[in-house]
Amino acid sequence: MAARKKASDDTPKVKVSKESLKKAFRLYGFLKPYKYKFLIGMIFLFLTSATALVFPILMGKLVDAANEELIQNIDKIGISLLALFTAQAIFSYFRVALFVDVTENTLA
Repeated sequence: MAARKKASDDTPKVKVSKESLKKAFRLYGFLKPYKYKFLIGMIFLFLTSATALVFPILMGKLVDAANEELIQNIDKIGISLLALFTAQAIFSYFRVALFVDVTENTLA
């Protein structure tokens, strides 16, 4: 097995200074015309993350319902999981579509 190279071996260290931060923040000027699309994309990013965090909770409830032999709850939890996956797919689609649009227009 090959030995891993340290990050310091490949790239030189760059000191963070006031000037380098100013240069980095100048890039946000190109984003300004698309700030509302970017903000909506960030909201969809939050919603996608939130739905991803709900999945383990619902799976735990599904397993608990199966262990306790509460068959009537299994259907409700299964439908909730399907609704969750549908919502997550919709949120992910709009997140990607908005970020791609903003990125393409910003770089063009």
